[in-house]
Amino acid sequence: MSFEQLNREYFDKMANSYNAKPWQKKMSAYLTDELRKSVDWVGADFFTTNDPKAKEVRFLDYACGTGMVSRALGPYVTTTRGIDISEKMVETFNSLASKASLPPAQIHAVVGNLLSEPPNKSISGPEFYDFDIAAIGLGFHHMQERVLMLKRIADRLKTGGVLLILDFLIGETEGKKAFDDWPEDSRKAVATAGFTEEQMKEVYEEAGFTDFRLKVFEEKIVMEHGGVEKSRICFLAKGTKR
Repeated sequence: MSFEQLNREYFDKMANSYNAKPWQKKMSAYLTDELRKSVDWVGADFFTTNDPKAKEVRFLDYACGTGMVSRALGPYVTTTRGIDISEKMVETFNSLASKASLPPAQIHAVVGNLLSEPPNKSISGPEFYDFDIAAIGLGFHHMQERVLMLKRIADRLKTGGVLLILDFLIGETEGKKAFDDWPEDSRKAVATAGFTEEQMKEVYEEAGFTDFRLKVFEEKIVMEHGGVEKSRICFLAKGTKR
């Protein structure tokens, strides 16, 4: 079974209960708040307001899951498109948008994989190109071909567009072993436990992005799998497409 298939099966199983546990709700609320407080840090020019006459801002949420990042940044963009390899996560994403009375023209997700060969037809249309902003929220540590992934996302951005990555910070020697005491299905779906700032800078630059910056969130989040709790430090990285 491929690494992508392992992730697909893992997240399909989690979709119905995702964000249902107290630790998940607390983490989602904290990260949502931090993302919204980071709008000026990202660059206010990349965002808009609720004014109907304001400029159009198109946002791509890759590995969107149930839509935490899309909901966090929703007030600052006009159009959101989500992509995820998990069909069940996409179903939940769209169901939550519908319950919030948000029309598909404004926010909608589809099943897709930017690394697929040949390219997925579901994400080949013009509506999946020319984005002002893209983000990967807590999904980058599940990816193996990281430089290629960023290059594929760059292909979907306008020149001067920005890519945000929200993920876990690790020490120089921590590596994947940070998840060694988690259940096997969780470990199999993880490519690495997180990233150092230097590793993130390197992957952004190898993918052709400029103006790399990274900010570390002050509070730790607490995650729990199989009865094992783990505290993690999150960061938000950004880079600009040339």
